Amino acid sequence: MNLSSRVQTHNIDEVIVALSSGTHRAGTLCPAIIKGILELLPSRDIFSVETGCGKSTIAFSNIAKHHIAFCYDDRDMEESSVNYVLAHRHFVPDRASFVFGPTQVTLPQYDFGDSPHFDLVLIDGPHGYPFPDLEYWHLYPRIAAGGVLVLGVL
Repeated sequence: MNLSSRVQTHNIDEVIVALSSGTHRAGTLCPAIIKGILELLPSRDIFSVETGCGKSTIAFSNIAKHHIAFCYDDRDMEESSVNYVLAHRHFVPDRASFVFGPTQVTLPQYDFGDSPHFDLVLIDGPHGYPFPDLEYWHLYPRIAAGGVLVLGVL
C-alpha cells in the first residue's frame, strides 16, 4: 500500500532530533540507534525494508529510494504505530510503502519481483520467537552485497 502526499525529504539530523520525542503503541527505537544504523550505510540512496513500523520508518523514508514496512495494521487502535508514522511531519510517503498483516503470512506471499536487493534490512516486527527466524529466512536472501542487517528487540 503506497500512501502518498508529500515528496520533500528532510535533513536526516533534523529528523533524528525530531524523533527524540513522541511514542506509539509498539514502543520506540532510540534515535541514537537510528543514527548508528545510518552511519553504517555506504550511502543515503538505498533500498530498505523492515518488519515493524515506527521511528525507523520515518527515518528510512528520508534516506531510501524506496522503503517497505511489513507491519500490523493498527490504525484503529490507541497510540497506533501506523498513524504515528503517517501523521509525522518528517515522514515521506512517496518513498515508503506498507504491507499490512502478520509477517508469517505477508513475507512468504509478497512478490518482490525484480526489485533490487536491500541495502538495509531491519528485523523488528513481532517481538517473540519464532518470528525473527521466519523474517530472517525470507529477507536474508534479499540483502545486497555489503548490505546491513539489523536485529531489533527480539
